[in-house]
Amino acid sequence: MPKFLAIYRQNGGCDYTIGCGLKVDVFQATSMDAAIASVTEGLIKTGDDAEFGDEEVKSLRKVDVYEIAVCEKPHAVLEPLAWMPARQAAHEKAARESAEAKERAELERLKRKYEK
Repeated sequence: MPKFLAIYRQNGGCDYTIGCGLKVDVFQATSMDAAIASVTEGLIKTGDDAEFGDEEVKSLRKVDVYEIAVCEKPHAVLEPLAWMPARQAAHEKAARESAEAKERAELERLKRKYEK
């Protein structure tokens, strides 16, 4: 069953603490529609089994719901040494091509000047 992430954001500011005004919830649902229904149900509940109090619900600005994708390689780290030689080679090739274009333009200019 897919996992989902709900990020509850409150209105207004707070004390400038990182993550202040946020509540994050990870849960499972069968689909995005089911996830939205689950979040909505949690916001509607009242009484002893309510996830949020009345003031908390009133202070919510929005709730973002994301599906968490699971892949075989969850992240990759690209070290500069791995891609730097290719970048340097590309710069050198561009510089050579630019210099060659300038030389050809100069050659054409000199041909026009002296072949009259």
